[in-house]
Amino acid sequence: MKYAHVIAARPDTSFLSRFDVGRLVDGTLRVPHAQHWGGLNDRFAHGGADSMLGCYMTQFEQIQKRG
Repeated sequence: MKYAHVIAARPDTSFLSRFDVGRLVDGTLRVPHAQHWGGLNDRFAHGGADSMLGCYMTQFEQIQKRG
């Protein structure tokens, strides 16, 4: 099965309103510009399956490779 969208959300994230998946341009990731504490928001990200699985979800592996 191939997914069209992937959402990464921490288990302690509270959704207080309905989330509109909307329309994504290929290769687009959505990461809110809030709660980033000097880096990227680690609580929520959304994107197309290829972008999320090939980029966002491998970020820690890439950090380990760079040392």
